[in-house]
Amino acid sequence: MLYLFLFFASLYSFFSIGHYGGDGYEEYLTAESIVLDRDFQLHDRPHDPDQLNYKSGVGIEGRNGGTYSARSCLGVTFPLSLFYALGHIAASFLKNVPHDFITILFVSFYNPFISAVTVLFVFAISGHLGFKPVTSLILSLIYGLSTMAPVYTRTGFAEPTLVLFLLISVYWIIRYSKNLEERCLIYSALALAYCVLTKAIGFIFFPCLLVYIFWCIYAKKQNLFDRLKPVAIFAIVFIFSNFLVLSYNHIIYGSILSFGKDNPVTIATSVAQSTHFVKGVYYYLISPGKGVILFNLPIILSFVALAKIPKERRKEVVLFLLIFIVNLLFFVKSFKRGSLFSWGPRYLLPSIPFLVLLIGYYYEGYKNLTGRIFVWLLSVVGFLVMFPCMFINQSKFYLFVVEKLNLDEYLINFIPDLSPIMGAWWMFVSRIIQNITGKDILFVFAPDYWLINKVSVSMGEYNYIDLWFVKVMEASPSFAPAVYAVLTCLALLSIVSFYKVCVLISSKENIEQY
Repeated sequence: MLYLFLFFASLYSFFSIGHYGGDGYEEYLTAESIVLDRDFQLHDRPHDPDQLNYKSGVGIEGRNGGTYSARSCLGVTFPLSLFYALGHIAASFLKNVPHDFITILFVSFYNPFISAVTVLFVFAISGHLGFKPVTSLILSLIYGLSTMAPVYTRTGFAEPTLVLFLLISVYWIIRYSKNLEERCLIYSALALAYCVLTKAIGFIFFPCLLVYIFWCIYAKKQNLFDRLKPVAIFAIVFIFSNFLVLSYNHIIYGSILSFGKDNPVTIATSVAQSTHFVKGVYYYLISPGKGVILFNLPIILSFVALAKIPKERRKEVVLFLLIFIVNLLFFVKSFKRGSLFSWGPRYLLPSIPFLVLLIGYYYEGYKNLTGRIFVWLLSVVGFLVMFPCMFINQSKFYLFVVEKLNLDEYLINFIPDLSPIMGAWWMFVSRIIQNITGKDILFVFAPDYWLINKVSVSMGEYNYIDLWFVKVMEASPSFAPAVYAVLTCLALLSIVSFYKVCVLISSKENIEQY
């Protein structure tokens, strides 16, 4: 498993962007405050130079009048502060480079690291489900390379951390189903509580795990007390663990139910009153801009696999489907569209690894050539869907649509001609052609030639290569030898570690055959 982690950690790090954008700016600033000021208040050092021009206009006013992050994401901020601290130390030796440039560079490797650990838990859970080692490896590769997960290693969003700790919670609860050790319940509840510490939305998965626990012990325990005790242990540990979040909310924002800008009461009200259910189903399932199937093509096999579920694994399958259904319906009902600048349905990312795990039943249930072809075909196409986003900044396509095509950014999610997938590939190809020929190719928008005139616009201002080593060498060309050395090490590490994984998996398969 170490080699699997090293493979994905080195691969994701190779394609890191070197900055921490989007919602992550405020988490970065909070991490800065934790390391430098030992508090949570943003930019409360008046003489600190604003080197990157991002410190104004962020955060909200807290209880004491100070400025704090608008998102209560301590689950991200705490580990992020470790990466900031490493950058802060490195910056002390690199006097000629802006301090903020170095620290934000180090922080940008947080999500690649977290996502690599996430792949490990996909592998670990698949093993506990009884899959063969080669199947577990394939599932890990599908999740790590052929879903929207790799794109989120290049962002500052909190979802990768949420996904990791939801997987950890499920991992321990599955272990509990085997041995009924109460410590597993405690570990699972603590991990789920950390999900809430990361994003308040983690609350919605709590009932799913309660159903699974009760199912596990119903047939094994005879009296009512023995059946309810594990449920009570899990619930009590989870609830009491969240006192940390509620206390922070009260101290910083003045209310236990204030998660920065979010409030559970307000969210619950919007869900109850929403009338966008049908539109939300279309939006999150099959729309060209946010459809979960389109951005995670291999999960088509997850639903086909339901015909091959062994009887002894029905409760795990129900758990995985419950996580997906609860996740989907919550946002469908509220029609909370998520950031237009995120890749695919960001809010559904927590469900993706569990749908990928279901593919294992398809892979081992349909062992004929046709069945295997579908696995590899959808995996390859899924990889190609996200591939250009590992080189360019896909969010710039949204700005391109607004600024150059003069269209409402909201249309991106509903018009196939403006699909982010098409836009990302167009940006990537235009950049390659521009580098080779010196001439840019024009983006052509012609959805209906009867009503709308065809528009051809250059993407030259938006299609730049967005990789950390490009930024470092642009900031200081003298770092080029060190950058090339690091890139070589990352490339060699990924190749060697992947080879080691394949050798180990192959040896285990051979042992099983005898």
